[in-house]
Amino acid sequence: MNWALEGLIRLQQRGMFDPDMPKAMTAVLQEVKAETNSVAAWVDDCSIELGTACSTLKDTVFEHYHTWCSTHAMRPVSSPQFWKRMHEQFRELALGRTRIDGVPRRVCNIQVCPVPSRQR
Repeated sequence: MNWALEGLIRLQQRGMFDPDMPKAMTAVLQEVKAETNSVAAWVDDCSIELGTACSTLKDTVFEHYHTWCSTHAMRPVSSPQFWKRMHEQFRELALGRTRIDGVPRRVCNIQVCPVPSRQR
């Protein structure tokens, strides 16, 4: 019981848990997230990055994700849930609106490339 109280005292002194998680734990956490979160797995597998300008159609990004999920036998989330998770993945995610041929369209600063084929 003393070790538990000592740990509680250290926690109260720091005001939080130790922010430096061991590398092995960080790797396992990322792996579990990727296995249970199709958006995180897509971001990781496709090396999704943010660009500097909002020039990619949001529909194109979601379609890329949806196609990737089908190719990799993962269940895609709905569009609103997808964008919520993307905001969690990328704090600097920028969204905007533009007109293409007079039609209002929603854009973002996500860079996507062709969906990679699944290697067996």
